Amino acid sequence: MGRALGDGYLDKAALFSADGSSRWAYTTSWANEIDKIDLAQITKALTPAGKDAAFANGIHIGGERYVTTDISIDDPKEVYIKMRKGKEGAFVLKTDQTLIIAHHPENNVLSPTVPATSQEAFNSCYKFKEYIKSTGY
Repeated sequence: MGRALGDGYLDKAALFSADGSSRWAYTTSWANEIDKIDLAQITKALTPAGKDAAFANGIHIGGERYVTTDISIDDPKEVYIKMRKGKEGAFVLKTDQTLIIAHHPENNVLSPTVPATSQEAFNSCYKFKEYIKSTGY
């Protein structure tokens, strides 16, 4: 998980099977909240039928409701959800076998006075997704 958090834009990350049925790994910073990630809601949001509900109701991650800002499901190689809660954000990226869920705080973890923009955090998460794909997952 260190590869996901290395640049300081993300502070929490977790890996699940693509269908959400099993948890593979997570950062210790999510230890108390990992069971509060609504995987059923997330996997449903990644379908045409569930997309509208995700925009209308948001998605719950770590016991917190996030506003859904973007969902991409049309290209099977680019499946993701982008969410916001104030100046924080969260992402779900999917590979053939893996769901990656990541959170970014208001400020960069390594440089706390530097804001962590959502796009920089998404790019960091995307690089991690590409790494996961390169390992066969």
